[in-house]
Amino acid sequence: MVSQDIASGALVQVLADWSLPEQPMALIYLRDRYRPQRLASFINFTRSTFRNRPVNSQTGLPDD
Repeated sequence: MVSQDIASGALVQVLADWSLPEQPMALIYLRDRYRPQRLASFINFTRSTFRNRPVNSQTGLPDD
């Protein structure tokens, strides 16, 4: 999302040796005939952003 700003030097990494542990994420919403456009957009964005991350099907945690 910010890769262009990092590449241009507008953003710099200050704590390269430190990061938060990864956490599983779930989207919980009612399946209904009416789904607000904002919700549909957020669901589509989240799925496309995190889809390619390998996840253990039993634990739901990232496979590293």
